[in-house]
Amino acid sequence: TLCMIADGFDITPVMRIPDGCESTILSFLDKGIRMIVVPNLKTKEEAEALVQYTYFAPIGVRSSTSIRTVLAQGEGGRPELYKEINANTMLVPQFEHISALENVGEILSVAGIDYFTPGFEDQAHSMGLSGQADSAAVQGAWEACAQKVRAAGKHIMSDHIEYIDAFG
Repeated sequence: TLCMIADGFDITPVMRIPDGCESTILSFLDKGIRMIVVPNLKTKEEAEALVQYTYFAPIGVRSSTSIRTVLAQGEGGRPELYKEINANTMLVPQFEHISALENVGEILSVAGIDYFTPGFEDQAHSMGLSGQADSAAVQGAWEACAQKVRAAGKHIMSDHIEYIDAFG
C-alpha cells in the first residue's frame, strides 16, 4: 500500500534489503520497491546473480508471478510491462568489504548495475580497523574505488542524492 501511495506522488520507494538472495529480492520488488540497496557485494559472480534476480528478460530471469505484476498489465501487453518495470527498477549494491574494493574492476564489467554505495563501518572491519570508518586508510581505499566506478561511467549514489539529517 505504501509503495502504491509513493507511486501516486512520483516518489521512488527505496529499501535496503537484508541480503542478495533471489527470494529476498523478488519479495521486495514484488511489493513495489523500485530501488533496492543490496548489502555486501564482493565478487563479479555475486553481481551477475543480483542482475539476474532483479530484472525481467532480456536482462535477467526475474519471476513474473506476483499479483501486482500481473494486474499492472496495460496496453502493449506483458512485453511492454516488463520493459517498463526494468527501466524503472534500480539495483544498488553496497561495497562493504575490502574484497569488493579489490574486485571492483571485475564487478564493474557486469551490465545492469550503474550505481554503487559504500559501507564504511563494515569496510573498516574487513580491513582490521574496527570502529575507524573515518580513518585515512578506509577513506582512501574507498576513494580509489569510487574513482574507478566513475571512470567506468557508473555512479556513486552519494554523488546524486542529498542526504538530510532528520535528527540533527
